[in-house]
Amino acid sequence: MTFTALLLLLVSSSVPAAVAVLFNEPRIFGEDATGYGPIFEEEPVDVVYTEDSPDKRISMNCRARANPPAAYRWRRDNWEIKLMEQPDEHYSLVGGNLVITNPIQKKHAGTYVCVAKNIYGTVISKEARVKFGFVEEFPDEEREPVRVMEGQGVVLLCVPPKAWPEEVTYRWIYNEFPVFLHTDRRRFVSQKTGNLYISKVEAQDAGNYSCFVSSPIIGKSVYSKFTTLIPLPPDDGEERKYPADISVKFGDTTAMLASNITIECFALGNPIPHIVWRKVDSTDLPANHEISESGAVLHLYNVQYEDVGAYECEAINTKGKDWHKAWLYVESAPEWAETINNTQVDIGFVRLYAI
Repeated sequence: MTFTALLLLLVSSSVPAAVAVLFNEPRIFGEDATGYGPIFEEEPVDVVYTEDSPDKRISMNCRARANPPAAYRWRRDNWEIKLMEQPDEHYSLVGGNLVITNPIQKKHAGTYVCVAKNIYGTVISKEARVKFGFVEEFPDEEREPVRVMEGQGVVLLCVPPKAWPEEVTYRWIYNEFPVFLHTDRRRFVSQKTGNLYISKVEAQDAGNYSCFVSSPIIGKSVYSKFTTLIPLPPDDGEERKYPADISVKFGDTTAMLASNITIECFALGNPIPHIVWRKVDSTDLPANHEISESGAVLHLYNVQYEDVGAYECEAINTKGKDWHKAWLYVESAPEWAETINNTQVDIGFVRLYAI
C-alpha cells in the first residue's frame, strides 16, 4: 500500500498531465486535468411527516456538482440503503433525491445522509432527520359540568393529548364549531397549557366549552368533549369582591441569543385585575418588547445579553395586589474564533503545522 502510493506520487510529480490508477479507478492529475470531486449544491433537510399527508411520500433532496457526474447513495442511521442491490417498494432514487413512498414510522424514521462520489472523491451531506408528526385525539369520556358563583374566577382545564412537534396552538369553541371564544381582559387562553381562565364569571358566560388544539406544522386539529359552565347567581344578589390572584405564572427561562420568547401572566379577581410588567432593577422594559392579550403576554424579540435579568408581573385591583417574578437567562452557540480555509498546494509540497 505504501509503495503504491509513493509510486503514484512520483509519477504525478514528474509528468504535467498523467493518468494514474488507484484502487482500479483512473484519475487525471496535473495542469491539464479538468475533473473535480463532488461539491454539494443542495443537501437534505429535516422532515416532519404525518400519516394524514395526502402525498403519502417523503422527498429528501441531494444534488452535487462534479466532473464526471457524481453517483449517489443514501444511508439511514449509518446503514446504507442498497437501492440497486435490494430493490425496495418504499425507497427510490430520482437523480440524487431519495423518495420514500408510503412511509412507515418504525421503518423510515431516523437520521439520513446523502453520499455523492466520483473518481476524484466522496462527500457526505449533513445529517437530516425524518420524524413522524402526530396529534392524538382527546379521550371520549364526557366532561363534568362546572358550577361557579357569578363574580368568582374559574379555570376550565384543557388537558391536551400528546402531540409532536410540541408546537401547537390553543383556542376554545363556544357552544358550537366554528364559533370560537374571543379573549379579552377578563378571559385568557394559555398557550402553554391550553387552559381557559376567566377572572370573574358573569351570567353571559353560561354555555358549552371545548378545547381546540391545532398543529400548524402538520396541519391537524382536534377538540375535546364539551364542558358545560353554569354560573350561579349570588345568594344575596351581591357579587363578592376579592383581590387579584395570579393563576398563570412563568418560570425561569433560558433563551438562545437572538431568539424570541413569550411569557404569560394572568390573574383572577373581582374587579378584573390590571397586569403590569417590569424588569427588576431597570426603569423600563427592553426596547425589543411587546405586550399582547390585554396585558397577559410579554414578548421579547431578538433577545440579547442585556435582556438577562428578573422580570416581574404585578396584578392589581381595588381589593389587593399579587406579584410573581422569574429570571431570564441568555445563552449562545459556540462560535469559531479562527476558521480553516480551503488550501491548494502542489503535489509533493509538504507543510507542517504546530498546534
